[in-house]
Amino acid sequence: MRSTACDDNLGATVAGQGRARPTLRLLQTRCLPGIASRRRGLTLLEVLIAIFVLLFGLLGVLALIPVAMYRMNQALTADRATAVAQAAMEEIKVRGMLDPAMWVRRNSGSWALVTTATFGASYAIDPWFIAQTTADATDPTAFDTANAQYFPCGAAAPFRMERVSFDRRVLSTDPLLPMTVAGTQRVFVSHDDLMVDTPEDTTLRPRLAFSTTSGSYDPAGTSPAVNEIEGHYSWLATVAQVGANEFNVAVAVFRDRDMSLPTATAAIDPNKYGERVVGLELLGGGVGGGEFRLSATSAAQLSALPGDWMLLCGTGNIFCWYRIVSLGEVQPGFTREVTLAGPDWNPDWDSTPSVPSTGAQAVLFTNLVLVRTETVQAN
Repeated sequence: MRSTACDDNLGATVAGQGRARPTLRLLQTRCLPGIASRRRGLTLLEVLIAIFVLLFGLLGVLALIPVAMYRMNQALTADRATAVAQAAMEEIKVRGMLDPAMWVRRNSGSWALVTTATFGASYAIDPWFIAQTTADATDPTAFDTANAQYFPCGAAAPFRMERVSFDRRVLSTDPLLPMTVAGTQRVFVSHDDLMVDTPEDTTLRPRLAFSTTSGSYDPAGTSPAVNEIEGHYSWLATVAQVGANEFNVAVAVFRDRDMSLPTATAAIDPNKYGERVVGLELLGGGVGGGEFRLSATSAAQLSALPGDWMLLCGTGNIFCWYRIVSLGEVQPGFTREVTLAGPDWNPDWDSTPSVPSTGAQAVLFTNLVLVRTETVQAN
């Protein structure tokens, strides 16, 4: 039988007297060829591969950061808009805004009182827009030219409602005028988003910004300081009388609302103004909203995102708010299919279903973040 040096060494070790028996690891190291040579470190190539895999994973994590920031901002916006809508509903009830005798509308180039609401008719309580676009009613030329006395702006009958403000007169002999910009800002613009002043010195803490009517601090208190606000959130309300002293109220909350008017020469502004009227065609049954096709004369008019809100206008003074669930791509000819969630849409509300986009219309809004509806009993 073939003998090796390793066998000889092992036999000598076992047979020797007065010598300690070697450990198993020592025996393996001495007796098994190639074991020691295989116990080595990582090569440079292996290190580079590990670094590449690690960097690839880190890039995936970094790509999620903008998405997470976007979702967080969306959640913050929705939370603030919900608070604004709830506060707006309370303002409507407490201030008695559902009394038509207080409503002021633009009629044939002059201001007039509504006095009584037509049963079933809809109205848009929107003093903030009226004040902003009429320069405190001193020069409403652009307002009249754009046909902005109706909501949505520039819409043709019957797919529109009267846009109203409130009577600001103190005495009945005073000129009849709507609320001013300052007056509407106190009511129809949220004061919860306070302005914060961040010092250039990073060791100092940010602080709330204050201002006074005099423009400087007044220790005597004759010109008290008030919190400055960012003024990002504002609201309007659409109302329809559905019973004796009963109104369906929808509060629409905007973030940085676009107050621009459509041009006098074009009913469709390519710059995507704040209230965009487009054609509407029902594609499904209309249960719970359903699928629709929108049509316009420019791609900018059809600009929208999932989660946005829109208003559908039908024959018979029908106005319903819906939330966009999904959208298709803008097709040649400027049409776009959308899926909406909201109340049932009756096909009879489209007076000419055989002629698409003529018997019903839709309105897309810029920066509309939330709509809250409620049935309110007026005092």
